[in-house]
Amino acid sequence: MVAANALGLQSLANVFSELVSYIPSVIAAIVILIVGIVLGAFVGGLIMASAGGLHGGPTLARVGKGGVVLLATFMALQELGVATEIVTTAFAILFGAVALALSLAFGLGNRELAGEVTRNWYRRYREERDNIERDNRELDRVEGITTTEEYVRPTYGIRNTGPHDVVRPPE
Repeated sequence: MVAANALGLQSLANVFSELVSYIPSVIAAIVILIVGIVLGAFVGGLIMASAGGLHGGPTLARVGKGGVVLLATFMALQELGVATEIVTTAFAILFGAVALALSLAFGLGNRELAGEVTRNWYRRYREERDNIERDNRELDRVEGITTTEEYVRPTYGIRNTGPHDVVRPPE
């Protein structure tokens, strides 16, 4: 820089100054990539260890590792200032596309399971409702009924249980 200034080449000195000021960003981007690769390998190994002998374990581990490395790559490009808006938009689109693809695959692949879960939920709801209606019909046939604010319980005689109870003795 000093030599370029001494020779009167101000534009060369400016270019050299810009390059020197860019070095910390390059070093930070390299560190981000290295940490991303190491973290990706860790995540891949963790997934592989967790998946055990599952059929899709190795594939899932590779996808996890690739996802972490891809994220680190986008972060490094962001640090370098390389078309930051394009990189951010591309990452958002890619993330959304992957999320949509996974949700569709999961939803379509588990269509029968979702139907079964919904049918079981509806069956339990109907059974509960039918049990409540049956209990109410049985309570109507009981000779004496004790009613409180919290619940209804059949009684078989006069009982003093509280100020809000209504008691009908058996006939």
